[in-house]
Amino acid sequence: MTGPWASRLLDSAPRQPDQVSCGAACLVVARALTDERYAELLVTGRHPTTGHELSGGSDERFTVETHRTHRRVTSPVDLSGRTQPPWPRRLGTPPWALARELSPGVVRRLVYGGGAETVPKLLHVLVSRPVPLYVGTRRLPRHVVLAVRADATAVTCYEPSSGRLIPVPIAELGAARCPIAGWTRWWWAVLPTDDDAG
Repeated sequence: MTGPWASRLLDSAPRQPDQVSCGAACLVVARALTDERYAELLVTGRHPTTGHELSGGSDERFTVETHRTHRRVTSPVDLSGRTQPPWPRRLGTPPWALARELSPGVVRRLVYGGGAETVPKLLHVLVSRPVPLYVGTRRLPRHVVLAVRADATAVTCYEPSSGRLIPVPIAELGAARCPIAGWTRWWWAVLPTDDDAG
């Protein structure tokens, strides 16, 4: 799933630019993982097909794209031009807007995390596309990470506050308490519906 330009982006450890843009940073990385031309734009500053250019260094380009994405997912209109409930940006990225931005036209749903029945669904989708995970405390979801791949023992997640890739043992994903990126609870996975999961 990860092409050479997306790999270079991940190697650069792109970090969320502020305390509330974790979901938007995950969306930018998810798009780069599924669109190698977009990844090249982020890394080099130039889109290979359209010639569109982004100024600044790679960190600045990632920041600009993350802020632009965050403005869009909290605005009254989504990527497809459909109306959506506006959301205060200071509260982060709402899961329904993240789902609509991730792949327009693909119906997505929130699947409760921390249950053994969710893990096979997550692993199935990770074969072809990244999956956002909402994590947090026992009381509230507070952060978004992006599951990018899996092997026999762990799911590798992009952690936007550090920009690093972190392993999460598969054996822990089905537990009631699942520490991910310093948080103790996995709240939701944003997955395609069964009809769109292929």
